[in-house]
Amino acid sequence: MAKLSKNGKRIGRPRSPPTPSPPEPHEALQFIDKLQRILADMEIESVPEDVAEYLRFRMRRSDLMHGVDPKRFPSTGTDYVVTLVRSIAESTNGPAALTVPILSAMSDCAKPLWVNRGSEWLEALDDIKLLELEAGIRELDIADDTSSMLKAAIYRRLHRKLGSPHPPPPPKPKKPKPVKPDHISQEAWDDMVEARNARRRETYRRWREAKSLAAGETAAPRRRNRQSK
Repeated sequence: MAKLSKNGKRIGRPRSPPTPSPPEPHEALQFIDKLQRILADMEIESVPEDVAEYLRFRMRRSDLMHGVDPKRFPSTGTDYVVTLVRSIAESTNGPAALTVPILSAMSDCAKPLWVNRGSEWLEALDDIKLLELEAGIRELDIADDTSSMLKAAIYRRLHRKLGSPHPPPPPKPKKPKPVKPDHISQEAWDDMVEARNARRRETYRRWREAKSLAAGETAAPRRRNRQSK
């Protein structure tokens, strides 16, 4: 038990100061320098510290994912931040719209199929007032995570202007038509094809009958229930 003096103060050596925690990996000098060069190339003088920290974090995360699977994540951290910042800053929204909620929402909306359309992508963003959307969502005060609602609002507007951000599915391969072997006569081949088609038609007819019968059995109790009411 610690000794106390007459006035109630503890006697002994004072506690050692807490050990400072090491800096986060994205706070390394290389990411700070990369971000400063990116902003300088776009003639953006400065951004708030929380915005800079978010961009450095996403830059390092993109580098890690690109290093693990370059095919699935083709963009490096620098490419990712350049695309994200340029999409916002070079539209009519301007650098003032570089806030953390907007950047977080836009990071999920900057689909490659949309971004690669170049001027159409920027024109679509010109018609979306990002700062007004963010302020409107904050005024509603119905969600703790502003970015999630902001993402949904931006995505719907971009989808209406640019269409789906996903490539169309490839067409289903057509089944090759059976080829008549050389050792079979044309007449025998035609009879065999007709017999096969007849079996398919019969199978389809039985399936339709079974389906209609099942539908009638499920509908009959409903009619009886209505009559009893």
